[in-house]
Amino acid sequence: MLADYQAQGLKYNGDHLPCLKMEWVEGETLSVYLRRRGNDAATFHDLREKFAALAEHLEEHGIAHGDIQADNIIVTPEGDLKLIDYDGLFVDGLTTNDASEVGLPGYQHPERSLLHFGPNIDRFSFALLDLTFAALSADPSLRKQFPAGDQALLFDREDYLNPNGSKRFAAAEEIERVSALAANFKKICLASILETPRLAEFREGKNIPTPKRKPVSAKTKTVQPEVESIKRRNEDLGFCKKSASYSACKED
Repeated sequence: MLADYQAQGLKYNGDHLPCLKMEWVEGETLSVYLRRRGNDAATFHDLREKFAALAEHLEEHGIAHGDIQADNIIVTPEGDLKLIDYDGLFVDGLTTNDASEVGLPGYQHPERSLLHFGPNIDRFSFALLDLTFAALSADPSLRKQFPAGDQALLFDREDYLNPNGSKRFAAAEEIERVSALAANFKKICLASILETPRLAEFREGKNIPTPKRKPVSAKTKTVQPEVESIKRRNEDLGFCKKSASYSACKED
C-alpha cells in the first residue's frame, strides 16, 4: 500500500501536525475473504505464494509491519494483498524506540516483546502463514477440524508454547508434503526469536535454528527473551533500548 508521510499534513488550533496519507483500497480483510472461500485448496495455495512474494518484498526493502494478521490484510477484488494498520511499522533508519505493540499473540513468536523492533520482526508471522496455507491447501478440512476462533487462522499461541504437544502440529506433520515444514516450524517456536530465518530460507529448510527452550504450559503469559542476545544485537545496530522490566543495553 502506498503511504506518504507529511510532516505538516494537518492543521489543528493553528499548529501543524504530521500525518500519514495512504491510498484508498477496495476489498475485504483476509478474515472475511477466508470465510467466503475457506474450503478451497486452490485459494490457500494462491495465498501462500502471494504472501511469499509480499514477505520477500518487505525483506528486500528493510521494512517490517509489526502486526501481520488476518484483520490487517486487505484482499482486493483483483486478489492482491494490501497491508493496513501501520502502528507498529519499522522502516530503515527507525532505530531509536521500542516497538509500540507486539502484535496479535496468535501470529507471534512466544518471545515477542516490545524490545523486538527491527526489520526481522515479521519473519515468524510469515513462516506461520506459509505453513498454515501449505497445510490447508493439502487438507482444507483442517480448519474445520481445528477451529482457531477470530484470533488465529489454524495454529495459535498454545501451539507455539508447547509445539511437541500440539494436536494441530501433529496433524500437519502427518501430511507428507507439509511434514518437514511443520517440523521445522516447531523448532523455530522453541528457538530464540532472533534466529527466525527469512521466509525463503524456511521454505527451503535452510538456517532452521536449534531449539533452546523447553515447551511450557499454554497458561504461561510470557516467555522471557534472551536478553543478552538482544543486547548484542542492539549494540551491533548502534542503539540502546530500555523497557520497564529490564535493560536491553549495557549500563553506562
